Amino acid sequence: MRVLVTGANGYLGRAVIAALHAAGHEPIAMVRSHAPVIPGATEVRIADLLDADALSGAVRDVDAVCHLAGLTRARESLTEPLRYFRGNATATAALLEAMAEAEVGTIVFASTAAIYGTPDRQPMTEDLPDAPPHPYARSKLAAELAIEATAQCGHLSAAILRLSNIAGGFDLDPTRLIPRALAAASTNSPLR
Repeated sequence: MRVLVTGANGYLGRAVIAALHAAGHEPIAMVRSHAPVIPGATEVRIADLLDADALSGAVRDVDAVCHLAGLTRARESLTEPLRYFRGNATATAALLEAMAEAEVGTIVFASTAAIYGTPDRQPMTEDLPDAPPHPYARSKLAAELAIEATAQCGHLSAAILRLSNIAGGFDLDPTRLIPRALAAASTNSPLR
């Protein structure tokens, strides 16, 4: 199966590309601005989710999309809410339109468990009510709703994954948990 992976240059994107490749699929990495080497990718396509022409080319000749691209910093969303709605909700709607034009009918979307807020009941389960506490979570919920509405019309098969904080060996972003912990351990400096 030829799977377009948006956000392929991120931590999760690289891990998904590697897993798809290992399972015998043809992962196609979609990145926004440059063509890095992404191990396991059969091809790298450059497109911004908000550039309709580039996006149209990126979704061409694929069987499914794994949509991992988006803005993810909750604190930053408090001061730049419109940027987050554009980067998460509007970009997802644009991707859905491009998929419809290219007759790509399957999507897996990486959302966030932050949509649940901070419920009293722990551990959290999927039957909790939505209570997004910040624009980041609200923008991901808006993207989910666009996907659900499209799927309910029969135009799309979709899976939405509400992920909690993820971390691991592929993560090179120095602001994330594992890289910060490793940096602190190697320099004996306190985490900031």
